[in-house]
Amino acid sequence: MRLYFLTIFTCLGLMASGCGSSEDLSQKDTDPPVRPVRYIVLENITQAMNQSFSGTAKARKEAVLSFKVSGTIESIPVKIGDKVTSGTLLARLDETDIQIEVESSRAGVKTAQADAKAAQTSVYTTSSNYGRTQKLYENDNVSLSEFEQARGDYKTALASLEAARSRVTTEKSKLRAAKNQLMYTRLSAPFDGIVNAIPVEENEEISPGSPVLTLNGLGSLEVQVNVSDLHIAQIRTGMPCKVVFAPLKDEEFEGKATEVPYGSTDAPTYPVTVAINSEDTRLRPGMAAEVRFDLGKAGEKTGLYLPPDGVGEDQGEKFVFLIEKGQDNTGTIRKKKVDIGALTQEGFLVKAGLKSGELVATSGLQLLTDGMAVKLLD
Repeated sequence: MRLYFLTIFTCLGLMASGCGSSEDLSQKDTDPPVRPVRYIVLENITQAMNQSFSGTAKARKEAVLSFKVSGTIESIPVKIGDKVTSGTLLARLDETDIQIEVESSRAGVKTAQADAKAAQTSVYTTSSNYGRTQKLYENDNVSLSEFEQARGDYKTALASLEAARSRVTTEKSKLRAAKNQLMYTRLSAPFDGIVNAIPVEENEEISPGSPVLTLNGLGSLEVQVNVSDLHIAQIRTGMPCKVVFAPLKDEEFEGKATEVPYGSTDAPTYPVTVAINSEDTRLRPGMAAEVRFDLGKAGEKTGLYLPPDGVGEDQGEKFVFLIEKGQDNTGTIRKKKVDIGALTQEGFLVKAGLKSGELVATSGLQLLTDGMAVKLLD
């Protein structure tokens, strides 16, 4: 009997449990899905007058040095980080072969000069003989053939002298070239600076024009930034600006635009060069920098601004999803067309269609539909 009642109660419990599950499942099927969504509350803000552009600092004066002749690097008496003054020897090639050329050219000059001296003596001799023979010929004391022979010898001597002088000039040119080649085996600093890179080593064969050493000028730095076509017309040469370097975020340095291009070639940005008016030794080439230009009233506007993620497009028309707030951080989506301006540092400027205080969805727009229930996320 006890087993009979236990079985009945167990069955009733299972039936009650089964009925409850069916009712809950039916309830879940009828409830609409609630999608979580992030949002912003629109409010009037003023777009900052300062426009910032990122870039990297580099030495205003920089030179990649190379030899004008080929050869074997004999020595590099400096190392990376050394400060050098103008004229300091930075690298030297083995000059043995070129020194031989210099001595050979010097000997060639001496030989040519000796030949020119002998040719000059011959001119003097033949000139004297030609003058004497001419007088004798005029008095019929020598034959015509003797006179022509004396005249021919003189002209030959003059031609030999001219050729000898030409050889002297040629040999001297060779000597100068050999001396220049010898001078080109030494690489000196063209200005005061710091050795920044040495991509070669001693005893390495080098060809003319191959980079041997990079020298950066002391103190003076510059930053090149890419300015968009929205702001380039407001920036001019000599315009002051503020520069902040990543390692020194709490300090501002004075700068000015030194190069502002008129046109752009392959992108809607313009490379503007900014000179840093500081000799602070903490500033180094390669540091990340932010350049801030004060664009004045032309860069200031108060209004509602939409983040790019909150704006959608449907058949060429811009729209947003407004949120009608309900209870317990819930709301309902309403699709609305808007008229917006160009993208600024604060976002898209709203021209028409929205007002301050409205809630706009800013994430997952492709999953939202008009009338959808959503849960608001901070």
